Formats: sequence, structure tokens, C-alpha cells
Amino acid sequence: MSASDKTWRAVISAPDPDAVRESLTELHGDLLTLVQSRWTQQQYRDAGVHLAHQVELWALSTLIDQINDDGVDHLIATPRAITAEIEAWHRDLPAGLVTLKPMIRPT
Repeated sequence: MSASDKTWRAVISAPDPDAVRESLTELHGDLLTLVQSRWTQQQYRDAGVHLAHQVELWALSTLIDQINDDGVDHLIATPRAITAEIEAWHRDLPAGLVTLKPMIRPT
């Protein structure tokens, strides 16, 4: 990632940035930017694996791993429509971990 001063940055998110700051500073030095994540790496991985296993059943046309505006990894999934099953699964996730963008929306 390029910062406003045109230098490159290593942007890393963690639920507790202070817990990883020392070890990551040793690797990245002054190029390190740490941001707080509202979810753990395991929650992120579990959500991605679950979505990958639901591609056909939930008619997912898109599954994207992306960094949001806060510098935190998150997932975007595009189901045909949001079913009760998808809604129930999504409700139990940390807010912002998975963004659902259905192709068919109620009017």
C-alpha cells in the first residue's frame, strides 16, 4: 500500500495490534502500519471456507477476498438472493467480516 507521502507501507490487521507490534516491527520496521480488526484470523478463515463450500447451494456468483477502507481483510459474496439460511449464518458473524451483495433484492 502506498501512503500519502508516496512511501510503501506494510498494512497488517490484528484483533490486538499491541500483541504483535514488536515482532512485526522487527520484520517491517518503519514501513509497518497496524490496524485493529474486529475478527480473528480464524474467524476470517472459517467464514471463507464456509462460503467456498456453499458456492453451489447458495448460488454464489462471486466470492472476493478484499481489504476494506480501514485496511482490514474482509470477504464479499454475491448470492442469487439472501435466503433465511444465509441470513442466519451471516447474523452470527462479526459485523463487517462478510458483505453480502445479492443479485436479486426485494422491492
